[in-house]
Amino acid sequence: MPRRDYQEFQEILPGDLNLQHKIALSTEKNTYHLHSHLEIIFTVSDNLVLFTESKAQRIPAGAILLLDSMSLHYIDCTHDRKNCDRYVLYFRSNLISDLQIPEINLLDCFLRRRGDAQILLPDAQQRSIIRDILERMIACYPQISSAAEDLSSYKHDPSSVPAALSSREDSPALSPEASPALSQGLPHALKGDASVLPPEDRLFLRLELGHLLLLIHRIIRRTEKSPETASYQAHSRAVSDIRQYIDTHYSEELAVDNIAREFLMSRTMLYNLFKEVMHMSVSDYLTHVRITQAKALLINTDYSVEIISQMAGYGNISSFSRVFKARTGVTPLQYRKKQQNRNPLSYSSST
Repeated sequence: MPRRDYQEFQEILPGDLNLQHKIALSTEKNTYHLHSHLEIIFTVSDNLVLFTESKAQRIPAGAILLLDSMSLHYIDCTHDRKNCDRYVLYFRSNLISDLQIPEINLLDCFLRRRGDAQILLPDAQQRSIIRDILERMIACYPQISSAAEDLSSYKHDPSSVPAALSSREDSPALSPEASPALSQGLPHALKGDASVLPPEDRLFLRLELGHLLLLIHRIIRRTEKSPETASYQAHSRAVSDIRQYIDTHYSEELAVDNIAREFLMSRTMLYNLFKEVMHMSVSDYLTHVRITQAKALLINTDYSVEIISQMAGYGNISSFSRVFKARTGVTPLQYRKKQQNRNPLSYSSST
């Protein structure tokens, strides 16, 4: 069996923003994975299922799914021979840094779960606005717009989808029977990389992303009665920056004192700030990040436990193994074996 290395494990998402309109009869690989970007999924069909380590959850049509960089997950479908249709938007948090204002943290929606996905159910008017925003963003990519038009005739008749479109989404093969745009090399997931666009289009995409995040902020505020004070929002934005720093530097010799110095605050202030927004301490979050990254590496690579412990930011394998078992109840090797032997979680419509 060929070695599964880190490059194969990591998904290639060029640039700071990547938009995909995925229409296919099946979804990506059914192994738990992470993304380096923040992820927003808007479902068009009603046959998608979110799998986390603890549960399987069907995602209704017209739902918003929020996944941060610590959400260990995969998406599958109900295998009812209907197309799985959704928009998938990946972006880096620094892309909207200059769109933020002190009174509103546009990334607050990603702070409400500790590594778990959040599913929002917009009303009909909000769904229409969300779809319009995504379509305006897609219009910045002429090749995507063209391919989307070619696919539109297949959306409600799975039997008419060409073989190139009914294959798995990660398949590189594209047959001549596919649409002209697809046969010229565009994956049928209809991917768009913002880094190749003219400056005015990149600015437009950033503004539309801000519009989408503001709408999500309003949905959460109205449904969950989230804190609206300027003080809380300012703290929330600071915690977003701290989380991004930890998510980027977790593999280094990173300690709470280092983080406090980086953000020019006392250890006590850092603790209180993080606890207010995340309901956990900074040290707990750092451990959570490292163990989650280790899980993803254990599942998706053949690296030794020693190498993985180093990649996860632990100085020695014994301390890594001790913390891992304390968090998961099993050793790293037991966790890997369990994941290798597991049957993919099944979803029952009755649950």
